[in-house]
Amino acid sequence: MTGSIDAALLMGGFEAAFGLVESGQKGTAEGLCALAAAGKTVECCLLIDLQEISVDAKDGQGVPAAVLAAKAGHFDTAMAFYERGADANACGPDGLTSLCVAAEAGHTETVKALVLFGAKDAEGKAASAVPASKKQIVKEINRAVPAADKLAAMSEKFKAQGNKVFGQSEFAKATKLYSAAVSHQPKNHVPFSNRSACLFNNQKYLEAFSDACRCVNLNPKWAKGYFRKGSCLHMLKQPAAALQVCNAGLKVEKGNADLKKLKVQLEKETVGGKKGKK
Repeated sequence: MTGSIDAALLMGGFEAAFGLVESGQKGTAEGLCALAAAGKTVECCLLIDLQEISVDAKDGQGVPAAVLAAKAGHFDTAMAFYERGADANACGPDGLTSLCVAAEAGHTETVKALVLFGAKDAEGKAASAVPASKKQIVKEINRAVPAADKLAAMSEKFKAQGNKVFGQSEFAKATKLYSAAVSHQPKNHVPFSNRSACLFNNQKYLEAFSDACRCVNLNPKWAKGYFRKGSCLHMLKQPAAALQVCNAGLKVEKGNADLKKLKVQLEKETVGGKKGKK
């Protein structure tokens, strides 16, 4: 990899990498591919969501980053690309898509999600790769995708189920349900916001930050997304950046109580050089 941001992310240094992002340095498509192959989900999202590096980036051999992740067994990382609009039918020179890889690995839930993201098995490669013990996956591969209105209704159903268990503090269950909501309607900002809240409450602040960024990108006119993003940055010890996000959110909704409260707290912490601790 050539970029210093890429190297910082691959080494797992969020603070260093975020500082480079804030200073205006850019990551690279090459770096994104290396991060995908290494299963660095959050780091990939940072480059996609904050740096706007193409979600369909390919490595030097022409293999899409999402497929690199799938081939390395990092299906969660691959899903992050497809949630952000990557071409679910893209493949490398060998003709293998993520659907083929997931089918061969017997990952039923991944196959289901990929089909919802638009993956097709036009040549039958995925179906022929399914292990004998997992033949039910073939049905999922060939399942027709519901119409947009039905997908929206199903997404809403999963979101409502997620809200119920979230209210019971079952954040892991809620996260899965919100992920299902995202799979059915990936351009809806609300499930990303809700999943961010789940991850935040489980103290997975980096993952929560990624979802919050996606939420804001999808709907920059929705103040709650800025609150999610700012809260994550606060917990990631980035108070100055969190304050900037709060100010951006208050431009969208001047009277938002959550953002105003967070801003007051951040201003207290940034004055005098304090470093974002609660």
